[in-house]
Amino acid sequence: IVLSAIFLGEAVKRNQIMATLTMVLGAVVLVYKGVDKFNIGDLFIIFAPMFFQASHMIAKKIMDKVSDTDVIPAARLLYSGILLTAFALITNPSSFQQLFTWQNIVSIVIFAFIFRALDFYLWYQAIKRISVSKAAAVIPLAAAISFIGSVFFLKEIPSMKQFLGLFLIMGGLIWFSIIH
Repeated sequence: IVLSAIFLGEAVKRNQIMATLTMVLGAVVLVYKGVDKFNIGDLFIIFAPMFFQASHMIAKKIMDKVSDTDVIPAARLLYSGILLTAFALITNPSSFQQLFTWQNIVSIVIFAFIFRALDFYLWYQAIKRISVSKAAAVIPLAAAISFIGSVFFLKEIPSMKQFLGLFLIMGGLIWFSIIH
């Protein structure tokens, strides 16, 4: 929200920031396991959403400059897939044989064309129609959906802390919905 206000000049209300921060706090409470030390994986978790938001702002800025907005997510998926695969193979060359089995290739293709393509298509349609700050406000729902899925499908036993996180996410979402 802050990035879209700064770089895209979107008008962001104080209540919108507070509702979104409530959802983000809920996501942190929901997923934080309480570790003794900070590691590189924690940094990736912290910075990944920021880079996603930066890419969404870039996409919003260039949407008017391309004839077909579906080109943006297609290019983004293609280049990021190539770069991540190259990075994985460089850092772990022994994974080459693992990666290129028929089962893994079929899984990657199914995941890419069904889940990620649909996800990106719907997301880019959303940011084409509404501001990035409004669309991005629902991103913390991913933690809530993952949590609910883990309870129902993986039979995980939720803790009170996780229910508190879910309550904060849903409360923030209701608050955000009321102000819009």
